[in-house]
Amino acid sequence: MPACDDDSVDPWVTDLRARVLASDGLARYAVEQFGEPVTCRGRVDNVFEGMKFGTLQLEFSGDAMLLIETMPPETSRVSLLAPNGFDDDELARQRLDSYVKGIGVEIDWTRPDTVTESSDTAVTFWADDPGLNASAQLVFTEGRLRSLRFSMAL
Repeated sequence: MPACDDDSVDPWVTDLRARVLASDGLARYAVEQFGEPVTCRGRVDNVFEGMKFGTLQLEFSGDAMLLIETMPPETSRVSLLAPNGFDDDELARQRLDSYVKGIGVEIDWTRPDTVTESSDTAVTFWADDPGLNASAQLVFTEGRLRSLRFSMAL
């Protein structure tokens, strides 16, 4: 994946980076936790009905990463990965909840779907609206929160 400032990168990538850093709640949380991004990579993966879709990857100190993926026709997935874990698991969950509410989605945090594979446990919570395919997910490795994810498909 090319660097965001590479001459070959599509302007969609640099525009998305600017929007994310200016107003995305999980990006702000990543900056608070890990400092400013140290690298940025991105690419356009698809064009559908004239709209571009792709991937943006912001890397932070401590190998933390914010990964944004968009797919046609209206699917998006945002992941904040912290291989060394988050300082405060409850604060991280609250920030994910605030992020989701800011998008206009209400998650039912009372009914988790839990899947454990090897040393990872993914705890997924679904949107209250049954017609909306949206979820928030917390991923724990060996009991430590290492990933926050939100996905939505309209």
